[in-house]
Amino acid sequence: MDYGFISVLPPLIAIALAIVTKDVLLSIIAAVYAGYFAISHCNPLLAFRATMDGVAEILGNVENIMIVLIVVFLGGLVGLMIKSGGSNAFAGAMSKKIKTRNGVQLAAWMTGICIFFDDYFNCMLIGPVMRPITDAKRVSREKLAYIIDSTSASMCTLTPVSSWVAYLLGILATTYATLEIADAPLVLYLHAIPFNMYAIFALLLVPLVVYFNLDFGPMARAEKRAVTEGKLNESEADESSVMVGSEFNDMEISPKGRWIDLILPVAALLVIAFLVMFWTGGLFDGASFVTTFQEADSISGLFYSTMGAIVIGAVFYKLRGSVKFRESVSAVVVGMKSMVLVVVFMTCAWMLGSICETMGTGEYLVRLVADAQVGFLIPILVFVITCVITFATGSGWGSIAIMVPIALPMGVAMDANLPATLAAVLSGVVFGDHCSPICDTTIISSAGAQCSHLDHCKTQIPYAITAAAAAASGFLAAGFMANPIIPLLVGVAVFVLLLIVLSKFTRRRDARVMNADAGNPA
Repeated sequence: MDYGFISVLPPLIAIALAIVTKDVLLSIIAAVYAGYFAISHCNPLLAFRATMDGVAEILGNVENIMIVLIVVFLGGLVGLMIKSGGSNAFAGAMSKKIKTRNGVQLAAWMTGICIFFDDYFNCMLIGPVMRPITDAKRVSREKLAYIIDSTSASMCTLTPVSSWVAYLLGILATTYATLEIADAPLVLYLHAIPFNMYAIFALLLVPLVVYFNLDFGPMARAEKRAVTEGKLNESEADESSVMVGSEFNDMEISPKGRWIDLILPVAALLVIAFLVMFWTGGLFDGASFVTTFQEADSISGLFYSTMGAIVIGAVFYKLRGSVKFRESVSAVVVGMKSMVLVVVFMTCAWMLGSICETMGTGEYLVRLVADAQVGFLIPILVFVITCVITFATGSGWGSIAIMVPIALPMGVAMDANLPATLAAVLSGVVFGDHCSPICDTTIISSAGAQCSHLDHCKTQIPYAITAAAAAASGFLAAGFMANPIIPLLVGVAVFVLLLIVLSKFTRRRDARVMNADAGNPA
């Protein structure tokens, strides 16, 4: 059935209600029911039954269950590390080394760049590790969430060794078979990296905003509030707006904590994750690195690594005499409980994405501009369409599955720049990932920073639009030339111009107020 414009209504309802009510969860639930109401031919009872069946279908998917367990186990690992005193000890050590607000923000950004292989892990690790340090320097939770979100998906699309690229290569392989292209999909991806301009500009924007104090819009107000009032969250009075964190307030922290108590479980998690991915990808059976990363099961890697890190951490703390086994189990349980609301959000977001897939939201949006196809406009059109689809559906991987099989054949038929076309998909996906209030990565970034989800979206969108404007100019130039240098230079020129405008704008206010904390000069 062709739902036409009706297919766009569920995501529009979710976004509009979130803005009006400031209750994202209720808004997504209402949008999910509205979608099933349309699918069920406006029968309210059938719509309710379809909603319940939708929950069962989403949670009956093995991959979804594993992702939920990964998030829950990560919460347990965070609880364990907090209990050990490792987080406080690490924060104390870092605070002695990093004396400024700008320094801790740049440290969070650099840590995010290092965690490049999975966006979920990036979001859930950086928040708990850096939050005590940024809190001490009065960096707003909105700013921390922005830094986390800006590095997670961006890095995953710019590095070949990531869960995103493994998924992308699988989609590309199927598309290549359909188009009868003999080249390896990895080659196209590697050529697309310098064209992935939104991800590049989004990453670069963070240190520039921090170093030059270019906070503007809602973020400027959030930073001023944090510095002058010491209020790290705009919505601190409303506990429901912050998804995780309050569960740890009553936890008794071990006084024997050392920085190694944080580093060891994280190192164990990374090592086990890569070992499992190498094993599932066939590296130990003689497969090449390219084949390994194409075939690796990153979900299994994260699943086993989170469990392994919890066990290794608990044993290590017991041997050190800092935390007893019984206390470790209690801390893990508390950490797991803290993820319940995150899991509910993710489930609802997945259901909304499934509804959009059923109703053909992505295909409808593509058809709206299908008649305007011109070869040199393909990269910019694909970028804009992917931005809209990802923002509307909240599903980055879903947008890749929709757009790659559409964009590449379109590019081949019209002799367009294929690397730029693929990069336009990736850039559009990351932009939507950063802006959509119904995106799972945005939800987890808010959770990791213990920030109000809606406040995070409001403060991040102006920065995302800035990077997107520069990227759009680059994709327009990419339609005329296959070499990435000139398009990238065009994008950089627009990027610099926008930063100059922002710099002049921010000078109208007293930027020193942002760093007026006497003990922590910028």
